[in-house]
Amino acid sequence: MGLSSGSMYRMETITIPKHLAGRDLLLVPKEEYEALQERARFAPPRNYKTVTMTAAQRRAFEKAEKNFAAGKTLSLDAFGQKLGIRN
Repeated sequence: MGLSSGSMYRMETITIPKHLAGRDLLLVPKEEYEALQERARFAPPRNYKTVTMTAAQRRAFEKAEKNFAAGKTLSLDAFGQKLGIRN
């Protein structure tokens, strides 16, 4: 029968409402579903427009990423002071 010795499987019966019958359905464990929901909260909204960076913009972005990774950052206040902006 394909069961390993001593194993028992419990089969549950579920009823699918008529309005869902015939549609693609997916059964996911609750923990996995909650993890997917959490990830979806951080996904960008679908109404964002994507743009292609120029080569110069890409280089500037990569430089900024390296500076950030190296801890070379400014607080907003320090940045304002460098620009001569007073609060």
